[in-house]
Amino acid sequence: MPNVDKAAKAWEMELAGRVGAAIRARRNALKLTAVDLAERTKTLGYPVNRVAISKIESNLRAGKLDVAELLVLAVALEIPPALLLLPTFPDGAVDVLPRSPAPTLKAREWLCGDAPIPLPVHGDGITGQRARPNMGVGLVGAVASRARHDAEIANLSQIALTQGTPPAAVESTRRTIESLVEQLSSVKTQITEAQIALWGNPVEDESDA
Repeated sequence: MPNVDKAAKAWEMELAGRVGAAIRARRNALKLTAVDLAERTKTLGYPVNRVAISKIESNLRAGKLDVAELLVLAVALEIPPALLLLPTFPDGAVDVLPRSPAPTLKAREWLCGDAPIPLPVHGDGITGQRARPNMGVGLVGAVASRARHDAEIANLSQIALTQGTPPAAVESTRRTIESLVEQLSSVKTQITEAQIALWGNPVEDESDA
């Protein structure tokens, strides 16, 4: 058996225990038995049986977490997966990695791609953003910006078409829309560049095949 770093194993056990306790608490809040929850997962197409649920809740799997089970249980429990990982949200802190605590608010942002997680660097107690620039965060932000621009353009277009709108207001709205369309084009370019930086260029991949 390979040697396992004690701190790493402790973190793994704490993480699995935290998720298991959250699943049990949420199940109880919904007044579901383990059998009820198992039946819900079955209807979702990925059955997690009662025994497995009991082991997950009691952390009897040596700290191991199954991503498929986490996702289907989250749906069955009517809760975002992130909140099973961060059950004390929005308060408190968790170790996102061994010996790397972060407030649950920051951990949620990291899980959702809204911001990089602050982590200790160089092991000297200095805190910084690891792996900058974070193109994943850039992609999520750009997509959110695209949605805002689309909504604003649609709203302004409706205003411009509204009968009785003064000609001067229509012209001003038209210029604003043109500016937003130009900005949107730039945002779309950012999205494409971020996707390529994250996953590579599909055209180049095909040529390498």
